Amino acid sequence: MLQQHNNESFYESSQGVSTYDYGIVVKTTDELILQAQQIVKNTFGANINLDPSTPQGFLVQQIADALVERQNEILTCYNNLNPNIAAGQFLDSIANFNQIERKIATQSTAVLNITGLSSTVIPAKSQVLNVNGDIFYNKVDIIIPSTGAISSTFYSEAYGEIPIVGIDRIYSTVNGWDTVENKLDIYEHPIGTVGIITENDYSFRIRRENSVNLSASGSYPAIQSGLSALSGITNVIMFQNIEDVELTIPNMPEDFKLKPNAIFSVLDYDDNEDIKNNIATVFYEKKSGGCVLQNYSTGAQSQNKEIPSCPIPFIAKWNKADRIGTEVRVTLSQAYKDAGKYPASRTQTLEQIVQDIIYNNFKSGVNVSIGEKIYPSLFIEILAENGIAYIIKVEIAYKLDTPEFTTDGLNYYNNQIAYIENKEDILVVYA
Repeated sequence: MLQQHNNESFYESSQGVSTYDYGIVVKTTDELILQAQQIVKNTFGANINLDPSTPQGFLVQQIADALVERQNEILTCYNNLNPNIAAGQFLDSIANFNQIERKIATQSTAVLNITGLSSTVIPAKSQVLNVNGDIFYNKVDIIIPSTGAISSTFYSEAYGEIPIVGIDRIYSTVNGWDTVENKLDIYEHPIGTVGIITENDYSFRIRRENSVNLSASGSYPAIQSGLSALSGITNVIMFQNIEDVELTIPNMPEDFKLKPNAIFSVLDYDDNEDIKNNIATVFYEKKSGGCVLQNYSTGAQSQNKEIPSCPIPFIAKWNKADRIGTEVRVTLSQAYKDAGKYPASRTQTLEQIVQDIIYNNFKSGVNVSIGEKIYPSLFIEILAENGIAYIIKVEIAYKLDTPEFTTDGLNYYNNQIAYIENKEDILVVYA
């Protein structure tokens, strides 16, 4: 029923939810209990005893519980109209307005080398196992040629981030099929792709927001989305001051105040002129007229880039993240090394395998952000996900002439990012 209250329009439903111009209001639990009591009185008479210890008092509580549950369902429906908190199919529907679809889980794929007797047929859906016991299978029949060897693609039975390392065990019995192992590229990495899990609501919500912001201009999110979308940019952190007084930026090497109506940006990338030109262009196209760009002037990472042939002189200002050298020391079980049950590689030692896993995963920039404190557990997870077992401990240290390794976390300022410069900064020892 549409009503007027204090010059504000609102709709009051029979389920206890009132919708105002500024949002929705629900009844308290006490109000719903009173409503449940009135229902019982209307049914059995006004003088009925509603003490909680009586059957009719219990009935009141049951009705009140049902009203609370119903109210929560209505509240969920209202909230799911808000793209910032919508979930599940509601979020899918909102994203579909922008032609954006949730990423669904995929299978991992691995190219495997197979050996056996000539003319042996390995039927479709024959199974092999990786180092963790995950099942992979072939989708088509494989016929071993006269050379006795062939390569073919296998798919993980489960969907998601299934490791493709150490696939060397035949699970299905096929006469004439002798061996299976990963086919490696020139860098001794397994050839294939690791699957992805179904995109969760949080990631999907952020991706939708970034996609919408990418086509916008004149706002802080539009700038951030434009910078994040640039090729070669691995990390972006931004601070905005919308007040009329200076704002102190936290976690900086020294006191740094952001001017009123200003933006301070720190970006991580491999330095080259093309990237700098692209960054400057984003600031020029996305920044509003009243916004000031400011950088942290101390240090060599302060960036100023003028856009040439611009009708009005424009200088983009930001900071390149200061990459702080970081070392990792991994202690593994000596028995694990001696047993040789780690991910298979024909030419690499266990030390080289561990170095490759950490370096290639950490260097990608997906595991750490600018200003983020890092912990040894990060590297334990990376190693475990790639089939390395019996990890006794992992320690980390700032890269110094005499590094001080610790099992605690390492701190970085908001203009810094942890960085492993080369594989030699990853040490492997045994105990």
